[in-house]
Amino acid sequence: MPLLTLLWTSVPRCFAIGPLRLPRLVGVTTIDDVLKNIVSFLGTSIIGICIAVFAIGGLMIILAAGKEDMIQKGKTMMIGSVIGLAVVLGAGALIRLLFFGLS
Repeated sequence: MPLLTLLWTSVPRCFAIGPLRLPRLVGVTTIDDVLKNIVSFLGTSIIGICIAVFAIGGLMIILAAGKEDMIQKGKTMMIGSVIGLAVVLGAGALIRLLFFGLS
């Protein structure tokens, strides 16, 4: 029995919903659409990372138990995440303005 068939038959039925298909790029017909998708994906990902770093910095301050170095690290992380968020949002706005106009 081929290995792929053996693996496919050993997958639980809740995961076997049909043949494996790659997602289609529906509606992507121009370079502009591709750039919009890339900018949107990167912006969303980096914003999520900034929020997570801000939350971790807040937890470090809360759990510092009076240790000044931990409090300072937490503050530095929070300030850095806010600066990073501002840079990402500003860069995203600038990219949209330059490449896609005011529409």
